[in-house]
Amino acid sequence: TIGLAGMVQSQPSVKFSAAAPIFTPMFTTRACNASTAKEEKHLLLERVSAFHFADENYRRDPWHPLNNDPSVILKELEFELGRASSEILGDLETALAVVRADAEFARFFPQSIRENHSVACATLASGHPCALEHVSDTWRGDKSFMLAALKKLPECLHTASDQLRNDREVVLAAVQEEGRSLSSASKELRNDKEVVLCAVKENGEALKYASDELRACQEIVLAAVKSYGATRVAGSHDENLTILWNSRRGGSAFQFAPDEVRGNKDFVLKIVKGHWAALINASPELRADQDIVRAAISQFGGALWMANYSFRADRDIVLQAVTQFPTCLGWVSDDLRADKDFVLLAARCSRDPQTCHSTASEDMQSAVPLQRFLTAYASKLQIPGQQAPIVSISTTQSKDDKDDRNNKILVEGRLLSGAQVLFELPHQERGRHTLMDFAKKLVAELTKQTRVVAPHVFINFETCGENVPVSVWDSGRPLSDFL
Repeated sequence: TIGLAGMVQSQPSVKFSAAAPIFTPMFTTRACNASTAKEEKHLLLERVSAFHFADENYRRDPWHPLNNDPSVILKELEFELGRASSEILGDLETALAVVRADAEFARFFPQSIRENHSVACATLASGHPCALEHVSDTWRGDKSFMLAALKKLPECLHTASDQLRNDREVVLAAVQEEGRSLSSASKELRNDKEVVLCAVKENGEALKYASDELRACQEIVLAAVKSYGATRVAGSHDENLTILWNSRRGGSAFQFAPDEVRGNKDFVLKIVKGHWAALINASPELRADQDIVRAAISQFGGALWMANYSFRADRDIVLQAVTQFPTCLGWVSDDLRADKDFVLLAARCSRDPQTCHSTASEDMQSAVPLQRFLTAYASKLQIPGQQAPIVSISTTQSKDDKDDRNNKILVEGRLLSGAQVLFELPHQERGRHTLMDFAKKLVAELTKQTRVVAPHVFINFETCGENVPVSVWDSGRPLSDFL
């Protein structure tokens, strides 16, 4: 057995900051050891100081081995408060210090202390979500105090007195900051159109707390759909993906409207034209309606996932969806995903052949490898009035040993028809120009020398080792990757 002295000598020396107070471990110091109330009060205040010190250091570096977890000290403080004398719990200074550490500890103090304005303000200042639950009934029924409190904690309207939850000014102050606070308003105010409209504009989910009469109001339903999940529905591609993901998980605010509203074709058509994600909560009959589905898909192809399953086998609907969102080809019927001609048609509509190929059936991917698919895609791509020409490029480099600036790349392009186009490219351009820059120059030379007019071309770079057409999916790559 190692003696106590040996244990102490074997420990490495640790330096403590002079400003860092050393506190006793959890539960080792008993308030009953204090011979006077003054020492008992000192012990509680010491715990509060320990918490603030630990909290500051823990926030700065939670992984430092010498930083105490502040939650442990709060448990010690809670333990001591549970056994503190009534004399200490009736002390205002102690109450203020403890409540500033954690508002929930206000429950240990008598009503006379909790009715003190300073204690009520300190409880509120803590910012604890349940802070107002521990304020005395006197202050929770005080209008001016609750108005100030709800600006900081709007979700705590439920803690206000019944009289204030029926006060229009107080409820409006709450729902302007947190729409779902409408759930705590009185029955009369949940039937107040202005209050409900204010709430659903802040958070569309508040629609479910409105009265049955107002949940059937088209103006309020439309405002709720606009604000629920995302405010800009017809936004960027990434925003639409976020809305699709959120809708698949939780639906839209339209789900809180009554059945007669969700089954009204004219109103649903009006909503999905501006907010396609509402399709997920339309009635089953309207999710099988072609006009409704086309209106939603015209904004974002991902709306196909929300439509009736039968549309996944409809070639026209699927093509419209793929044009907006090529990934949705992975959701369509197995027959369409295995149809090479249809997948090629989808690729031409979407201008994203690689995504279409990767979402096709495994049998089609095995039968038509990606390189063959890209070549077929490029050769069949329809441009108004003509096909996109495929130009095979071969290059040679002229070298000037005296001046590198005079070096040039000689470009020779050959079309499938046999026509040729020749032009020179300064050597320096290979490093600083992208494939798109080269394609624009090639189109200009093609139009000038061969009279072939095309918005863009597909290029086979023979010198890069792979005779595969490159197009828009490579447009940002540097030209040096190919020449």
